Amino acid sequence: MILDYSHTQERRLHYRLASTEPDYVQGTLYNTRTGWCPYDNKSTELVFDGFDPLDSPHGGGENLKIWSCDSCGYWQSSRTSTWWNDLATLEGQNLIEKHSMLRHFDIDSVNIPISTLRNYLKSKPNLIYRVAPKSMELLVKSVFSDFFECNVYHCGQSNDWKRRT
Repeated sequence: MILDYSHTQERRLHYRLASTEPDYVQGTLYNTRTGWCPYDNKSTELVFDGFDPLDSPHGGGENLKIWSCDSCGYWQSSRTSTWWNDLATLEGQNLIEKHSMLRHFDIDSVNIPISTLRNYLKSKPNLIYRVAPKSMELLVKSVFSDFFECNVYHCGQSNDWKRRT
C-alpha cells in the first residue's frame, strides 16, 4: 500500500475589522481542528512559526504556522495576514488554511499517479516488478521525458501487449 499526501484541501476566510465571524469563506476542510492528526488521532507538532511584518507605518503582517504528524506525515498550515488602519485598529484579516489529504494506492493499481509511483519506487525499488503494465508504460514515459529532455507520447491501448515496442 502506497500512502500519498501530495493532494491538499484549502479554505480561505476573510474578516473585516475586529469581527469574529468571517464575511467571506471559500472551500471546506474535513479537519478543522488545528494541530491534530485525524489519521493517528493525536496532536501534531508545530514545526514552523514565522512572522513577516508588513512594510507599513501602521503595522500588520503575515504569520505562517505549519504542523506535522511525526507518525504518518500528515501536515497542516495556517497563513494569517492582518493589516491595521491609520488609527492603529485592526482593519481586516485573511486566513488561508491548508492540510494534506491521505490517498492510498496499491502498487499494482492503474490509477496511481505517476509522480507518487516514482517517489515510492525511489525508496522501494525492488517493488518495480509489481507495477501494472500500463502504469509501467507511463512511468517509463515520465523517466524518458526527464532524462532525455524530450516529449514522449504514450500510445498503448488495452490488450496490445504483443505489439508494444
